[in-house]
Amino acid sequence: MMNIQKRTKPTRRPFSQERLEQRMMLTAEISGLAISGSHWAASEFSPDTDGWIDVQLQDGSASDRIVKYSGMDRLRLSFTEPVVKGNEPSLLRLLSPEGDVVGEIGGDIAISSDGLSAVWQLSREVEAEFVAAFIASGSFDDADDSQDVVGLTRRLDVLPGDSDLNGVVDLKDFNALKDSFGDAGQLLSSDFTADGKVDLSDFNVLKANFSADVDPGATRDTAFVINSLAAPVSVSNEVGFLLADGERDSGDVYAFTLTQNARIDIAISEVTDSTYFWLYGPDANGDRQFGSDERLYDVLVENGSNGITQELSGGATYYVRVLPRQSNDNSAYQLAFSQKVLPGPVDPGSTRETALLVDIAAGAAYADVVTANVDTDVYAFTLEENARVQINIDGVTEATYFAIYGPDAVANHEFDRSERIGDNLLVNSGSNRIARDISGGGTYYLIVFPYVGGFSTNESNSAYQLTFSLL
Repeated sequence: MMNIQKRTKPTRRPFSQERLEQRMMLTAEISGLAISGSHWAASEFSPDTDGWIDVQLQDGSASDRIVKYSGMDRLRLSFTEPVVKGNEPSLLRLLSPEGDVVGEIGGDIAISSDGLSAVWQLSREVEAEFVAAFIASGSFDDADDSQDVVGLTRRLDVLPGDSDLNGVVDLKDFNALKDSFGDAGQLLSSDFTADGKVDLSDFNVLKANFSADVDPGATRDTAFVINSLAAPVSVSNEVGFLLADGERDSGDVYAFTLTQNARIDIAISEVTDSTYFWLYGPDANGDRQFGSDERLYDVLVENGSNGITQELSGGATYYVRVLPRQSNDNSAYQLAFSQKVLPGPVDPGSTRETALLVDIAAGAAYADVVTANVDTDVYAFTLEENARVQINIDGVTEATYFAIYGPDAVANHEFDRSERIGDNLLVNSGSNRIARDISGGGTYYLIVFPYVGGFSTNESNSAYQLTFSLL
């Protein structure tokens, strides 16, 4: 007789919400976010951050969401479980302060060997006006169950209380908070505490930072440094308003360094009151001041728009100074910097053939140094017809000659006295100018050479700045 054993039915465990939640937690989630910028200065980071700034993921931690400068181009994500690259396109969505999608940025994602972290190198920098980053669900998948990793939306404020992102907490921010007081929702522009509503706590943040600013300084040493003009750079700010210390913002200064000769265009717009915009060359005499002889260009904008266009020599740092016309004036403004690299050597040549070609119609400006018994600088400019040429000379530190020569009439490639137009101009120091009426088209030359006295040991080594123009 066959012995048949009865199989017992396994006991079904009762439903457990806790076990379900634990199982669900096994799907990877984003547990950390850090950001960085290729052009951020090392001084912006603590020694132990290795070039990254951690961004708090939890709400209600406004101070951890502050990014006081533009140019983020890397994200570092941490995950609770190993991940792989997802099926969704690797795009970072940019949101406005109100939460509207304003653009997308692609890039390359490198996931660590253990799958617990990833570095996302964006294809371009994110400027400060974009204060929220949205990482779409499906950009990453759980390595085990292929489930989409839930995305992330995180607001990054430039300055607590600065709802319009103009770099200062002022009455416009107060009015924006007043108009939205009591509103609830995500990514509200006046929700400075990130708790999902605009209330008294947000007012206290604004009050604590009222008239605080991340404004450029007013000197060469405190200027806002534009790291690179390889791509166009735009800045928006105000001048003449009260700062946090109760003093009036007397001026803004922006600094940029050129490694090559370049044509610089600075578009000025959205000016609301009388404001000066001055372009300065290097600190020729080393006093760290803005001397009138170091000024290359100036323009007064009553309101609206204008611009500065100059050809500048490489190997030097230049400064844009923004000043109210009068002590009681205050104005908003916007600057858009761009450059076009020009061919030719950084240092002007010393012959007709090696002269630095000048676009005189554009009001070109240059800064350089000449050394006696070593150096002569030659600039060439072409005229289509009769013209009055003016060359402003500034920043001369020791005795230097300036002279204009016409075309090479005898074709000997030399600068003959008979080809000189007018007398040599000797500038001992400071500023001067040459103005000449020139007849006929052709290529003309400005020669710059140091004064040498009666003894060979008496040598001049002088800095100088030139601005060419047609009158």
